[in-house]
Amino acid sequence: MEMISKDPTSLTPTLKFEDAGLEAETEYDVSLTMEKLDSKRYGFDKKTQHWEESKKRSSKEFHIPESIGRIRYGKDLDLHFESIKISSRSRDQNLENVVYVQTMQKYVPVITITNLASKETVAHVVLEMAQFIPVTIYQDQSIGKWKAQHNKYATVRYGGKGMEQKKKEKTQEPILEDNSNFRQDPISRVLEVDKILNSSSPVNAVPQVCSQYPMMP
Repeated sequence: MEMISKDPTSLTPTLKFEDAGLEAETEYDVSLTMEKLDSKRYGFDKKTQHWEESKKRSSKEFHIPESIGRIRYGKDLDLHFESIKISSRSRDQNLENVVYVQTMQKYVPVITITNLASKETVAHVVLEMAQFIPVTIYQDQSIGKWKAQHNKYATVRYGGKGMEQKKKEKTQEPILEDNSNFRQDPISRVLEVDKILNSSSPVNAVPQVCSQYPMMP
């Protein structure tokens, strides 16, 4: 779940990925989109402790803009999306780095990498492990406490450690899968990366969980 406040809210944990196999001295467009998994509206059942389709209200399809940012580079590097924010206010959707989302609906981040010269899409990654439901209140307080502990923006007042304290803490960045054996040709790596992501889309970017992405107890 992602908590939404009155102002655009940063994603927590931060989305961070490791990519390889891109051509040197070539410019690429890297875009991140938040796509709805379906048109259903969800609610949290306190008795069963599960998310279920809400029967009170349905929602219309909303198409997220194809791209919210562009990164150009000529070498392999980590892709950070720390500046990305989400908001449920329609008037915020034109703000820089803000993605409009509707609460109580499922979203999944999608990364697309395009060669600017040839206009060829060299990667399209659907990040199933990072799907989320925007909410305005946590139904399960244990989730709220866990999020606050690992959210560098959370204040002490709301259960966080404060930004300054978190800067002092050293954390490791676990990688989902060792990619040292991957060949640099993006096409030859499609099937191997597909096994990691459980996705049928061609990819050449191996997602990496950021340091603020600990396992829930």
